[in-house]
Amino acid sequence: GLRLELQDVRALLLTPRTVSVVNKLLVAYKARLCQAGYGPYSGGEAPSTGLLVVYLALQLCYRLDAY
Repeated sequence: GLRLELQDVRALLLTPRTVSVVNKLLVAYKARLCQAGYGPYSGGEAPSTGLLVVYLALQLCYRLDAY
């Protein structure tokens, strides 16, 4: 099976709670940008996969370099 082929890969499950936390961060970030005179922003109602990955990496890793 797949587990035998990818022994060095560890899968993580994104729970709805994780997505909810990241969504709250996104909403707060957009609000602060609008207060600073940037925006308003349309779309982006749900966090992107990239934002979710960065959030998870910040929770799991001591240091993160994102490019």
